[in-house]
Amino acid sequence: QVKDQSTMLAEAVEGGMDDALAIGDNETVQMQFVRLKEKMPDTDVFVFDFKKAVSFTTDATVTGKAIDTVTQNGNAIKAVAKMLQDGEIPPEPFEEHINGTPYLTTLRPILNETRCFHCHGSSRHVLGGTMVRISTEKAHGLVNAARNRNILVGVAGFGLITFLVYFLFNRLVNRPVQALRDMTSSLREGDFTHSVEVKGHNELSHICTRMNLVAEDLRKMIKDIVTNGETLATSAAELSAISEQMSTGADQTSGKSNTVATAAEEMSSNMNAVAAA
Repeated sequence: QVKDQSTMLAEAVEGGMDDALAIGDNETVQMQFVRLKEKMPDTDVFVFDFKKAVSFTTDATVTGKAIDTVTQNGNAIKAVAKMLQDGEIPPEPFEEHINGTPYLTTLRPILNETRCFHCHGSSRHVLGGTMVRISTEKAHGLVNAARNRNILVGVAGFGLITFLVYFLFNRLVNRPVQALRDMTSSLREGDFTHSVEVKGHNELSHICTRMNLVAEDLRKMIKDIVTNGETLATSAAELSAISEQMSTGADQTSGKSNTVATAAEEMSSNMNAVAAA
C-alpha cells in the first residue's frame, strides 16, 4: 500500500509541476511542496535533475544538495544512478531508518518527453527523478498492534479450548472413572447396593453398564445364598426337634424295658419258688 501510495504521489507531483515550470514559475512549485509537507508531515518528496542535484523538495534544508546525501541506503544510491542512465523504474522500494524511524523510499524517473523539448532539448532521455520517502512507523505500529491482538486472541482461544477439553474430559472420562472407583471400593467392602449412572454410548458407558450387571448378579447370588441359608436353618431346627422327640421316645422305651426286666425277674423268682415247693 505504501509503495502504491508513493507511486501515485510521485505522478501527482510530476504532473503538478508541469504548468508552473513551463512558464518558469519555480516559486509556485516550491510553495506546492511546502503545502504538501503541511498536509503530509510523515512524507518527504525530492525532485532531482540528471546531475543528482535536488531542485524541489519538502525539506528545504537539502535543496541544491546531491540526492546521494538524502538517503542512507546504498542500494537506493545505486538504483538512482542506474535509473538516470536507463530511465527504468526500480522494481521494489527501499527500506531505511532515519533517526530510528523506519521509511520506505520509492524512485521514479522523470523522462524527457515532447512537452519538455522547448526547455531541455531532445538529446537527453532522462531529465532527473523523483524520490518519495514515506514513514512506515504508523504502519509498523498497526502491524504490531494487529500481531499483539492476534496473540491475545490466540492465547484466549487456546485457554478456552483447554478449558473445554478439560471440562469434556472431566465430564466424559474422569467422572465415570471416579464412579467406577467408588463402586469397586464399595464392592471390596462388601456393599453391593451401589450402581453407576450410565450416560452416553462410549466405551466407558459400556464398562459402567457391565459393572452394574456384575453388581446386580452379585446381589442376586447373595440373596439366593441368604434365602438358602434361611431354609437350611429352618430345616436344621426341624431336624433338631425331631431328634429331641426321638431321644424322649428312646428314654421312655428304655424305662419300659427296665420295668419289663424287673417283672421278669420277679416272675423268675416266683417260678423258682413254685418249683421248690
